[in-house]
Amino acid sequence: LPGSQYPSATAVECCEGENGMVTSAKVITAQIAHAHWKIL
Repeated sequence: LPGSQYPSATAVECCEGENGMVTSAKVITAQIAHAHWKIL
């Protein structure tokens, strides 16, 4: 996924405005899920 890294998520947020913010939120949620998966 192109938004799998923080810099990419930031670029998307800057370029797409509200849509980018939603994308960033989804990316952050996915990263949190991955973090929990690694802990498990």
